[in-house]
Amino acid sequence: IATKAADPIAQIDYQSAALSCDTFKYIAVIYEIDESVANTSDTQLFFATDAQPYETAAASVAFYPEKGRVACEIIDMTEASYWSGNVKSIRIDPFRQYGEGDTFHLYAVCLASTSEEALEYAEQFVW
Repeated sequence: IATKAADPIAQIDYQSAALSCDTFKYIAVIYEIDESVANTSDTQLFFATDAQPYETAAASVAFYPEKGRVACEIIDMTEASYWSGNVKSIRIDPFRQYGEGDTFHLYAVCLASTSEEALEYAEQFVW
């Protein structure tokens, strides 16, 4: 998925009631952003669960992406202020720091039970 400034934000919809937030506590995001991007200070994951069906500021977590290479971010969702129920969707929002012609490439997203499991998955893409 490539998200440009004028494009819709990348949406990953799991459509599954089996991915319990009690079990899947880590998200690995494999991505690449253009080296020309001036500001990569804030990219957020918003998520919705069956217990919290609408995305809110409380149902989000931020990370600070690297630029110019394929990279991985492993996010501990227990750090988010709201994370319970079963995962419905996850949305990547790179906000407004990406200008015309700048691209945020989202290659893979993995929900995992442990950080080690998330890292093992990510190592398929990032060495």
